[in-house]
Amino acid sequence: MRHLSAFVVILGVALAAHLTLPTSASAQTKSSDSDRAKYQKQYDNGNYKDAYEGFRKLALDSNDDPMHAGADLTRGIASLSQLGRNDEIDDFRDAVIKAHAKNWRLLMAAADSLLNGEHFGFIIAGKFSRGQHRGGGQAVNSLERDRAQALQLMVQAIPLAEADSRKPDVADFWMSMSQMLLANRGYSDAWRLQLPTNLDELPDYEQGWYWNAGAVAMGTVASGGKQPSAAQRGSLSICRVPAKPIRRPDNGPIRGLLSRAGRRRVKIRQE
Repeated sequence: MRHLSAFVVILGVALAAHLTLPTSASAQTKSSDSDRAKYQKQYDNGNYKDAYEGFRKLALDSNDDPMHAGADLTRGIASLSQLGRNDEIDDFRDAVIKAHAKNWRLLMAAADSLLNGEHFGFIIAGKFSRGQHRGGGQAVNSLERDRAQALQLMVQAIPLAEADSRKPDVADFWMSMSQMLLANRGYSDAWRLQLPTNLDELPDYEQGWYWNAGAVAMGTVASGGKQPSAAQRGSLSICRVPAKPIRRPDNGPIRGLLSRAGRRRVKIRQE
């Protein structure tokens, strides 16, 4: 009887633990949702400092809901931008990526934030500081570097996204990646599609503010005419078009990404 009683007690404890775990996880999810709504309200009310601290706490938690971690990162970055603390964005984003390296949605959100953020800053004491800065430092732009880093993150996310059963979401992933490939390569900058992007090593920061000088470059440099004047160069980074095409622009990779998106969501293919 003693052995039977002991067995019953152990079984009861095991069942209690089994029933408690889902309840605890559910309670944690509800708590996070409640906190997320509170931080969003703080942001909407202009209380960006508290909103950032809240979204930062959520985003840096490796147990953050994988479906919401990307949005938590995006809102945290938006809060920093509103506070004028753009120089903190890169460190914050890198820390969140490290905490969610296996979450393809978070990686996609981080890549998107790189392309849709500010692409200028200053080199101060050998380190890039994003955004405006009072004082010394060398003005640089980071557009090409940000694009390459965004594509690195998307490539890292590919096997994770492909293993996801939510195929419409995966289709959105491929559509986003195709748009990132075209970043700074549309309209008068389509010639850039001739140039390969090295994802093994990020390009250096370019000196000066970025300026799309397509009209000037295509009318002078590409035709063998005069170089842009000193006034045009100023502190700007001039985009020079190769005088002769390196090779015919290859949009094969973009077609491939769109095809993958179409296979995963029939609606896109029909459109």
